[in-house]
Amino acid sequence: MRRGEPELAHLIGQIDNPALLILDYEANTPSTEHLKETLPAFIGIYRSRHPDVPILVLSQIRMAREAFDVDAAARRAERGRLQREEVERQRLAGDDRVHFFDGTALLGEADQDCTTDGIHPSDLGYDRIAGRLRPVLAELLRPIVEA
Repeated sequence: MRRGEPELAHLIGQIDNPALLILDYEANTPSTEHLKETLPAFIGIYRSRHPDVPILVLSQIRMAREAFDVDAAARRAERGRLQREEVERQRLAGDDRVHFFDGTALLGEADQDCTTDGIHPSDLGYDRIAGRLRPVLAELLRPIVEA
């Protein structure tokens, strides 16, 4: 998914029997306003086709430039907060299958050697991301695995 396009939500919604949807497009969104508009719409479109599939909204990992660019760090924090709040709104509206995970827990300040360019994870970075997401995904997929 590139930027939360509604066409992509419709297309992904055509997949039969999905186990889980992970929304992780914050890094590619052109603005916070764009993310604010597209995230609820994307979830709504997908939910119309798959009302019971767990959705994990994943915020962006920490970028190396944030150590020197306070605006980049502030943008990431604002977008993370926006996503967390949208998930809370969805849950308050009765959708308890929408979840949020803070991407800074995937690669944090101690993981700066885990990217190829300060932005994109390396093999080591992806290994750490997988290890840190594994328990979250196991919990979300447990009803399917145990069925």
